[in-house]
Amino acid sequence: MKKIIILLVLFVFISCKKYDKKEKYRDKKPELENIVNDDIFKLVLNIKIEEDDKLEVYFAGIDPEIGYNSNERVSKIVKGKNNFQNIEFLLPKDILPYYFRIDLGDGAYKQKSPIEIKSVTIYLNKNKIVVNDTLINSFFEPNMYLESINNGVFNRNEIEGKYDPYLESKPVLNKRIEIEL
Repeated sequence: MKKIIILLVLFVFISCKKYDKKEKYRDKKPELENIVNDDIFKLVLNIKIEEDDKLEVYFAGIDPEIGYNSNERVSKIVKGKNNFQNIEFLLPKDILPYYFRIDLGDGAYKQKSPIEIKSVTIYLNKNKIVVNDTLINSFFEPNMYLESINNGVFNRNEIEGKYDPYLESKPVLNKRIEIEL
């Protein structure tokens, strides 16, 4: 009788161990999906910017009537390089902006060198939209401090002592984001 009980306990113990290993494996798969399905709007600029500067993304995420404000922005200090680099902006969780703008220089720096944008990639979960350099002007509107030279190449200008170069998303891009993301 003791042998049967010992065998039964061993069988249960060994079976539980195997079950635990399977559960461990099962737990890892949803973690990978959660990373992809994090509900975070991510914007990645593939940009060549030669001097140190500060780039920002302003977004209308709560109420489109309010417009841009300092509470709805993400900033990055960028180290200047002669090569293209990816600059990543993460908006707060569960925010899908009605529209946004990319500030391509800070008034404290007032850099006037040209910048070149190879692409703007927008991610939300498993979906993405890629705007390459030939489509930048179709999906973004430069303001008066930003002069479009060529596909994705812009001069940043100071006008009458003011400096605020940015690209604003056009309605066609905003609609595409609403539909595709």
